[in-house]
Amino acid sequence: MLSTLHVGMRSRTPERAMMAAGVGFLLTFQAATILSGTLGVIPLTGVVVPFLSHGKTGMVVFVAAVCLVGRLAQDGAERARAADMEEVRAGIREAGLGVVALAACAIFLTALEAVVWRDETTLRAAVTTLDEGQPKLEFDRRVRFVADHIRRGTILDRNGQPLAASPQPGTRIAPLGTALGTLLGPADAAVLRAPWSLERLEDQKLRGYPDAVDSPAIWLGDLGGRDRVLLAVKSAATAAPDEEARAKAELVRRGGAPSATVRRVKLAAPDFAALLPIVRLPLAARGVAIQALSDDVASRSLQTTLDARLQAAVAIAVRKAAARSKVGVAAAIVLDPATGQELARAQWPDYDPAAPRTSDPADWHRLREAGDDRFMGIYGAWADKTGSGNYGYFQAGSVFKVLTSIAAIRAGLVDPSPPAEGATCPQSSDPRFTCGPEFTLPGWTKSIHNHGDGGGTGSVDLVTALAQSSNVYFGQLGLTLGPQPYRDLLTAGVGFGLPGLDKQADGLYSGIGSSGSRRLALTGFGQGAAAWTVTQAAQVTAAVANGGTYRDCELRSDRPCTEVRLLDDPTALAPVLAGMKKVMDAGTGARLRKLPGVRMYGKTGTADAPGNRDEAPYGVKAKSEGLPHSWFVAIVEPADAEDCSPTVAGRYVIATVAPHAGFGATVAGPLAVDIAEALQQLQYLPSGAE
Repeated sequence: MLSTLHVGMRSRTPERAMMAAGVGFLLTFQAATILSGTLGVIPLTGVVVPFLSHGKTGMVVFVAAVCLVGRLAQDGAERARAADMEEVRAGIREAGLGVVALAACAIFLTALEAVVWRDETTLRAAVTTLDEGQPKLEFDRRVRFVADHIRRGTILDRNGQPLAASPQPGTRIAPLGTALGTLLGPADAAVLRAPWSLERLEDQKLRGYPDAVDSPAIWLGDLGGRDRVLLAVKSAATAAPDEEARAKAELVRRGGAPSATVRRVKLAAPDFAALLPIVRLPLAARGVAIQALSDDVASRSLQTTLDARLQAAVAIAVRKAAARSKVGVAAAIVLDPATGQELARAQWPDYDPAAPRTSDPADWHRLREAGDDRFMGIYGAWADKTGSGNYGYFQAGSVFKVLTSIAAIRAGLVDPSPPAEGATCPQSSDPRFTCGPEFTLPGWTKSIHNHGDGGGTGSVDLVTALAQSSNVYFGQLGLTLGPQPYRDLLTAGVGFGLPGLDKQADGLYSGIGSSGSRRLALTGFGQGAAAWTVTQAAQVTAAVANGGTYRDCELRSDRPCTEVRLLDDPTALAPVLAGMKKVMDAGTGARLRKLPGVRMYGKTGTADAPGNRDEAPYGVKAKSEGLPHSWFVAIVEPADAEDCSPTVAGRYVIATVAPHAGFGATVAGPLAVDIAEALQQLQYLPSGAE
């Protein structure tokens, strides 16, 4: 700019002087705009240095402008003083003073950013947008280089075997492949990972540095059926009053509906402050420091409660069971009821989280980015069908009768009769209800009924009702309890019902159901509000297996479990164990394969679940009855343990579900037996061999 002013002041004509000054202003304005964006004074323009441009047109124009100034300079011998030229020169001198002031401000701001605030400048992320509209954070390349050359921490099973590891910086292997994909998730933060994945949940631990306290935020809006970035702001901690209005205006400008909503999302930005000392080192010392930090994998590693060998075996069994489901889906979990820890948690379909990006149309990265229904939907491999988000919730069916039994014990309604001579399990237990094939109350539009000829008739007790899976009995038990005992369990932390059930009012057709309502009766035997995940089913069953303590544990072995004591007297659960034993001896699970050396207490579940629109991509028509969900919960223990004992060493809990697969004993039950056999083979349970 100063050179062009000099040329202008020496020009022979006012026209040439004004032309030189104008070109100078053009060049100065671009440089000032780029510098202001770099310093954070104004939003980034996307151009990082003067002259360069993505399409090359800007480069051609500005090079031509410089050539024009050079041509004007060739004829720059100073002309004799004249009034018209003095006016031009005076204006140019004033412009020169302005340029000098602008340069001084730029130098001052640059000094602040580069010297005074250099650490903050180095660590600050800039928000850019990829071609497909996804936001991306750009960091100082020196810090990014250090971060990219640090090996990610290892995720270990309970025995120290790797579930995910990084042999070299930038690589990630997952030895179990599709046997542990959804739950593990990809390590690459460039992929918008699911909130339940271990790689995302434990990202800060695994990479070795935390997230920044404050980070950028973006405004998203629906354009063409997909979320697009409308506006990026520097700080997620504070919001300008006009942010939302600006985002809506941008949405409309780009063709969106004026009524469409926009939402603000904080972007997770890593805090690289711990790496700055390495960045400041001389080049030779920097390489040594990076290598030492990369080799210290142990400090960034974590151990889970899973058993890799059992996880692999359960995954094989689950995949086999899924083949018998209409939608090709199954899920299972194995718990240690004494600790609440998960030993295995598998589903099918699943994916290999460490699979490389390829040109294969079936590549999961591409399916994830495209939002492919078969991959991303309710039954897709990306969704966690074992216990996270809304994807893992299914109508519970008769396995929910275990929870209703616990609620009845807590309410003081259960009174077991003494065991028969020589036996340890009670043969019956109050309360008793008169049961037939169906039951109704005045004002109901439809009765409740048992499946087929099951359920028992006449005066039926709790043990018999569990063994024969009587809907009529448990419907009446639910009505006798009322909604409050279920709410008390929710308040205590017991997981069941779709998210938000605790905030939903109980009515004739809502919530748990109001007193005397058909919905409350439905909830009592596993319909109505009785929905849960396979993990929640296992946790409730574990409370029966351990004498009345409900535990909710994370997968990290060093994290304490949430623990709630549901019952003071463990022996009060004997009728529930007796009923579950009769299920396997003479009830709905009697035809399941028996394992020598193992006793199994079980409960089948067959849950009617009309199709919904989320299931359409999987061949299930909305509102169609179709096949019910197949459920099974089991407590397995050594066969030589005392029957119906409130606590037994070496007990394990299994819960299985196969959506739209039929009766509980046809798919979910055999799956549970296969898993129990895997526990035998891995010596968790006795083999039964003499």
